[in-house]
Amino acid sequence: MSGKKLRRSGVSAELCERLKRHQLENCEDVLSVTPVELMRLAGLSFPAALELLRLVSQACAPPVITAKDLWSKMRELCFSTSLPALDHLLHGGLPRAALTEVTGPSGCGKTQFCIMLSVLATLPRNMGGLDRGVIYIDTESAFSAERLVEMAQARFPEFFLVKERLLEMASRVHLFRELTCQDLLKR
Repeated sequence: MSGKKLRRSGVSAELCERLKRHQLENCEDVLSVTPVELMRLAGLSFPAALELLRLVSQACAPPVITAKDLWSKMRELCFSTSLPALDHLLHGGLPRAALTEVTGPSGCGKTQFCIMLSVLATLPRNMGGLDRGVIYIDTESAFSAERLVEMAQARFPEFFLVKERLLEMASRVHLFRELTCQDLLKR
């Protein structure tokens, strides 16, 4: 933020020109000099120099946020795995709108975990979902649409009792089979 140009900080064009003649072109430059130096370089009164420093400081200072707002914001950036202990270790869940790689030894449940996350992400918000689509990158040809439907019906039997909801959920999971790194890089 301190690299922000003075003009975008609310400083007048005329004052910006005076400061520019002395290589004071951004907030950092102005904040690195004293009020007395600003008086000398820009021909300002002491109160005007203090006001300029206040204006520039406000323009590049991060906004004040409460701990509650920060906590809420962090929760919005995470997607719950529905496993409280794992969500705790992940500081709230998996990052949203991001690529997440799941690794582990063969047979440990990676595919089942990812399929369940796909179901959860497609759920309506009032059920804890994101009400969004999923891009599932399958590098082992392990994804099964049948298993996706089975898991959805087993976990949320009342909701997925309606066939249209199952079809909508399945249509939101976009599968990409990429068996080699080269295939993935070509996309």
